[in-house]
Amino acid sequence: ILFFVPGVYLLTIWTFAEVIAAVEKKNFWGSLEASRQLVKGHWMPVFGLVFTACLIVLAGVMLLGVGMLVSVPVGTLLVHAAYRDIRAQAGVIPQVIDAEIVT
Repeated sequence: ILFFVPGVYLLTIWTFAEVIAAVEKKNFWGSLEASRQLVKGHWMPVFGLVFTACLIVLAGVMLLGVGMLVSVPVGTLLVHAAYRDIRAQAGVIPQVIDAEIVT
């Protein structure tokens, strides 16, 4: 229990680090800090997203791992969609994502 609460907190504030590193071309520490700044002010909705994505992946694991072929991509798409929504609310539309997905 001692590590659970800080782990949930860090997982929540660093949820978008992977997306930021890929889309905004930031380094490791820069993407962690940018993710923390992005989540600030949206902590509860992002926590709900992380919780929901974890439940979806857990359901995939419980289906003997075969469900992970669907649940992991769905969880990843949830994070990408939330990133785009939060950036759009801030007035920044990350158009790089669309270009990279097509190619």
